[in-house]
Amino acid sequence: MTNKPIGRAIEAGIAFAYDKKIITIMKKGIKIKDTTKGISDMVIEYNNIKDIVNPLNLLYDKWNKK
Repeated sequence: MTNKPIGRAIEAGIAFAYDKKIITIMKKGIKIKDTTKGISDMVIEYNNIKDIVNPLNLLYDKWNKK
């Protein structure tokens, strides 16, 4: 979501309509619309792209508990 996400926003809306999980990943300091925040199951902000690994692992574990 770092750049103006016209195509990604449409895809996120379709995913939301199909009740899919939505994870929004963006660089810290970037502003996103409240609509995007509202449909996101989680928003991950990062300075370095490596910063997204731990939150994604935690989500994977949470959503795939057996």
